[in-house]
Amino acid sequence: MKLWKTIEPNFESHGHKWKVGRWYRVDGEIELCANGFHASPTIYDAYGYVTPGWICRVEVRGENDMGDNKSCWREMLILKRYKWTDAMARKLAVYCAELVLPIWQKYYPNDNRVADCIAVTKRYLRGKATKEEFAAAMAAAGDAAGAATIAKIERKIRALAGIGKGE
Repeated sequence: MKLWKTIEPNFESHGHKWKVGRWYRVDGEIELCANGFHASPTIYDAYGYVTPGWICRVEVRGENDMGDNKSCWREMLILKRYKWTDAMARKLAVYCAELVLPIWQKYYPNDNRVADCIAVTKRYLRGKATKEEFAAAMAAAGDAAGAATIAKIERKIRALAGIGKGE
């Protein structure tokens, strides 16, 4: 079976120095999140477990333990690896932020911190913004997200308790 795995930049995980084209085997009881080689059906799922330096196409075989979006296997072979850089991760973050920006703007039409962060990040990726500008924009967007979360929780508490807006 062919699946996806993300591996840290040093191409090592849990004591294994990986090599493309070599089968690896683990001893002991195969148990998800405890023992065995883990992989996922999609790159998206794999990306959620380890921030990658490498995205790998793997083949697995043998005894296994299946989860919802990852599985654990007795044996694994790295078929191919694809380099994943910080710049690629930032480009992906911009893409994701742009997907949800209209939702943000609907609820917070006068708060430009997220849109500003997207713009600064794009400039930073082109070498047109400093690290300090990038860090400030990221902090501001994080503050905006935190404030929005607190406001939503506050509204939910008020709704559950029957507390009106003016109180």
